[in-house]
Amino acid sequence: MGYRSTMLLVNPRSEDATVTRLEFFGNNGAPLALPIAGELRTSVNLMWPAKGVAHFHTDGISSEMKVGWISVTSPDPIFGSAIFQTRYQDRIISEAGVADAPLSTHLISPMESLGSTHSGIAICNPNAVGVTITLNLRSPSGALAATASFDLPPLGHAARFFTRWFPAGFEEFTGTLEVISPAPVSAVAMRYDNPLMNVFATLPVAIIPETRALLR
Repeated sequence: MGYRSTMLLVNPRSEDATVTRLEFFGNNGAPLALPIAGELRTSVNLMWPAKGVAHFHTDGISSEMKVGWISVTSPDPIFGSAIFQTRYQDRIISEAGVADAPLSTHLISPMESLGSTHSGIAICNPNAVGVTITLNLRSPSGALAATASFDLPPLGHAARFFTRWFPAGFEEFTGTLEVISPAPVSAVAMRYDNPLMNVFATLPVAIIPETRALLR
């Protein structure tokens, strides 16, 4: 069984899109070479017409799993989605779509580890400097259950089940995971709910808005 990622990008404008650059980065922030159209690529440039869609996918033929994130840079307003698939030979076992993830310094997502259910989150740092990520695990009532932190290098990425960060006492847990960063980061969350861990769904990652005191 292997994984394959697909990107769908839409140009909503009435003019043709100019060059949009997709760059692939690994966990350590270094360029990540992915098999695309029979060759290893660390980036792709795309152009497509007004109201059109650009579509590409990794070949899914690597002998080992490639893990990282994609940076999309465009001078024009565009929107898109990623699709993650698990595949066995030519058959798709499962897939889940992920919308483009907004940047923020304060994020939150539901998490649970009940029976065969396991939730995780992937966080990327698009900044040129490293950041220290603070994770607050909260109960369904919002009460703080545990806190952890880790360093994420420039252009780095980390993807784990939340129980990897909180390994003791949360084998049967439901609640939320709060992500706090000194610089804007992006995150995607996923949920597995079968013993074989090959069927998954995406979870919402919400931005927690800043609060400012009003001085009178």
